Amino acid sequence: MTAILSEADASIGRILQNHFYILEALRVDGSEEQKRYFFDRALSGDRFSNALSERGTKTVADYNTRITPDGPGYRVNGQKFYSTGVLFADWITVFALDPEDRLTMSFVAKGTEGIEIIDDWNGFGQRTTGSGTTVFNNVYVNADAIVFHHKGFERPTTIGSVGQIIHAGIDLGIARAAFAETLDFIRTQSRPWKDAGVEHAADDPLTIAKIGEIAIKIEAATAIIERAGRKVDVAQMDPTEANVIDATLSVAAAKVLTTEVALAASTTLFELAGTSATRIGLNLDRHWRNARTHTLHDPVRWKSHVVRELSLERHKAAEKRSVVRSGKRPIETLGRSPSSRRRCRPRCGRRL
Repeated sequence: MTAILSEADASIGRILQNHFYILEALRVDGSEEQKRYFFDRALSGDRFSNALSERGTKTVADYNTRITPDGPGYRVNGQKFYSTGVLFADWITVFALDPEDRLTMSFVAKGTEGIEIIDDWNGFGQRTTGSGTTVFNNVYVNADAIVFHHKGFERPTTIGSVGQIIHAGIDLGIARAAFAETLDFIRTQSRPWKDAGVEHAADDPLTIAKIGEIAIKIEAATAIIERAGRKVDVAQMDPTEANVIDATLSVAAAKVLTTEVALAASTTLFELAGTSATRIGLNLDRHWRNARTHTLHDPVRWKSHVVRELSLERHKAAEKRSVVRSGKRPIETLGRSPSSRRRCRPRCGRRL
């Protein structure tokens, strides 16, 4: 669904990403009463935006926004940068640290006193996501509207996988849109290169080869998103560590591939369509601008790192299980006497 919407307008897909991430976090860590109320609001058509990212902190995972007790409720103070979808939302979900530095997620109606929304997002891509700065000046929050978000990362859950697979869907939609524009322009407007020896640009063998390459990458990205989606479904129903890791690995792989194909498709559009495709009035550069902006959400180089680390951990765990089943001594204990292994146990903290 996200890819279909994002093919038409990537900003719409991005707005929905926050909405569904918030609902997944609520599903995982919210109380039954909270879930009944806010799910009902969502089914009634209410939209949820986030107030998460901040400027001026050491990393994107650090926050200055604070939530403090005030009588039966709480007060929120802080400022958020590019709060995606906030201009179009009914509820603002603000992420803040409590007095014990635990990350909370609070639901606040957009018109609540003390909230200031500034329409100042000026990135060169994803221009219509409604991502303004949100200022919270002593905003009151009911105690029953607060979810302790940190709990979702203290045990295996699908919060991260759900959020990331929607991001992957956005990038896939951008790639599809750029690819469709490429095909149309080459067929109807591009001229063949003088050395190609063909009548039409669409008959250029090098162009055909490049088109095929992008088509294959889009097909592969589509397939891996579908596969990752099935794994996320399984992990949601049975959130064991093994199922959650399996979903995480597949979603990370999907995010890497969709990032690559979104950038490749939006760049190839101009490479194959030619100089005339760069005219401002055509606005074809929106696909690259959207792809480049959205894929910066988090670095895919770390996705590859996570996949490698988790894959190695799973491989090591499988080897240990195999050793236990076979009755053989682990390689790391060979050459040691039983007494040395016993002495090592308290120091190294593992059974040998």
